[in-house]
This record gives sequence, C-alpha cells and structure tokens, in this order.
Amino acid sequence: MTEFEIKVPEKAFPQNKEGKDCECMNREYLLTYKKGRLHWLCAPGDTVAKGQLLCEAEIEKRIFEVLSPADGVLSRQCVEEGARFTGEDVLGVVTADG
Repeated sequence: MTEFEIKVPEKAFPQNKEGKDCECMNREYLLTYKKGRLHWLCAPGDTVAKGQLLCEAEIEKRIFEVLSPADGVLSRQCVEEGARFTGEDVLGVVTADG
C-alpha cells in the first residue's frame, strides 16, 4: 500500500461559479502559508480517482478546490470538517494499491 498526502495546492485559481469578471476571481493565488477552513466532499473509506474533488478550502473568502493526488481510498481526514488549517498542513491521506 502506498499513501499519498492531500495538501492545499501551492498555487490555485479560486472557484468562480458565478462567472464574475473581476481581477480577484481571475488570478492565481499563492496559497502556501495561508490559513483557511475545510469542507469535505468525501468520507473516509470512499473510493476516489486521481484529480477528483475531495474537499474545498475557504481561504480569504474564496473557495479553492483540493483534488485527489491518486486513485485509491480516502483513508484519513487529518483536518476535520470546518476546522482551521494552514497551507502547509496535511489535510488527509489517500491509500492506493501498489
């Protein structure tokens, strides 16, 4: 079994579900060392695919997607639903065969 850590990406674009055409929603943000809150979309034991949306991180009133680093099973949530985290924290773990 191989374990893959789930972390907030170093840089990312915020979700822009409303299609706002403003500079704040259309630029990439450096997320390292930022603090935020987490909302999980998968539960431990769920089978996940590489690139699948696992959770959303609310950082500075913007929502950023956190994707699965590998195919496997979400084996651990290291940061609980709604808890605060920093960009350096391990949010969870995906375990894969092989």
